[in-house]
Amino acid sequence: MKNLILLLIFILSAGYAHAAESSRQLHPVYVSARFVNMESFSDYVFVHLETLNGRIKIRKIIRPKGGVVKDSRANKLEILAVPKSLYDSAGSLDGLDLISDSAILRAGGAALESGRKLIPGPSSVCGKEVYYTISIRNGVFSLTKKGEKEFREVPNYPPVNLLLIGFIVSFVLELLIFFVFTRLVFRLGGPGIFRSAFSVLLAQAVTLPVLGYLINHYSIVTSGMLATLELATVAAEGAVYKFLSRLSWVQALIISLVANIAFLIVGCLA
Repeated sequence: MKNLILLLIFILSAGYAHAAESSRQLHPVYVSARFVNMESFSDYVFVHLETLNGRIKIRKIIRPKGGVVKDSRANKLEILAVPKSLYDSAGSLDGLDLISDSAILRAGGAALESGRKLIPGPSSVCGKEVYYTISIRNGVFSLTKKGEKEFREVPNYPPVNLLLIGFIVSFVLELLIFFVFTRLVFRLGGPGIFRSAFSVLLAQAVTLPVLGYLINHYSIVTSGMLATLELATVAAEGAVYKFLSRLSWVQALIISLVANIAFLIVGCLA
């Protein structure tokens, strides 16, 4: 029994340490490409086009003061200059052949800095805007990098009301699963309603604040890091259920695992 408890403590501490250390190695920065003189080219409609293996994935008009953020790292990003007369005759982007129409100008294959970048090392940079100037001469469309601006700020924690809603949803869902498993699946006589509610409440209080801090403060985004944190959470909550509700280790860990999977599914759907 003592060895099993030590193993759970080791899993919990190792999981949190690994997630924090891994997140220090890759830090996400959101990069937006912006065009400083787009309003000077009123004869053109500028289009953000992303393709994958020759198929259009994203197409939308770029507003004069808007930016371009690449949707997927796998996509090929192009900025198009569509003559306004051609756009007006088509009526919309749907009526244009954005892939092969020779009347549509393309930005000379310029590799824009745009989308989500993972940079090494800890950093307070949370976003960056890269500015480009547009040039259209003799039917040649080109972009020139003008400068950039970085945004540094504190971690972007969710609003308190969202955190409270998440806590309530997690508590109700986990308490329901706790009752179903203890009463119907394992057919146990207890624990009572108050001990059950206190066990679930304490499990949430132990894990949710730590999870929220690690995910937001260290910008944990990869599936591997999140999976590590979830396993550590299952172990921690299972330990709470084991000692407070007098369940076996197998019963406690099964309830914790099912409850966390259910909360993940609800979170993804929401």
